Amino acid sequence: MVIRKLKALAEKTKNDFDDLLIEIVEHLGLPFYLVIAIYASLQFATLPEQWQLGLHYLLIITVIFYTIGALQRIAQFWLKKAITEKAGKAITSLFDTVIKILLWTIALLLILQNMGYKIDTLIAGLGIAGIAVAFALQRILEDIFSAFSIYFDNKNTDIARAGACDIKPRAREHKNT
Repeated sequence: MVIRKLKALAEKTKNDFDDLLIEIVEHLGLPFYLVIAIYASLQFATLPEQWQLGLHYLLIITVIFYTIGALQRIAQFWLKKAITEKAGKAITSLFDTVIKILLWTIALLLILQNMGYKIDTLIAGLGIAGIAVAFALQRILEDIFSAFSIYFDNKNTDIARAGACDIKPRAREHKNT
């Protein structure tokens, strides 16, 4: 009921971010509310230590899962706002995939750390693996960053050099419709 009223208020505004926040709250499912309610209610009960620990882990995993989902929605919203052209769909897809991998890696590390595992060596290993992958993909990464540079630069001043000649393409006309 409260969410429906907030949704009606959010639809009246010109801002899209409040619609996104309402969408995030709507996607908090029954498991999220159920785990929060069980955890809160059992704080007043005397449970064996293993049960308390298991319930604590369940709460951590649930909260991290829904938080990562919300952060993914925010990242997708930002990417759609930042890159709107047809040529930007490949870039959007690439950034979306990279952000998802990064967020879920962080989530896994947070879960492992809260379960008592030491993740220092795992983080160091991920750093070394990242450097190794970056060296292996150096040429591809150069091409990707060059494409980003060309894409985000002023498109009306492109110059191609062929031997001693400079070739300038015709100026593009932008129609405002």
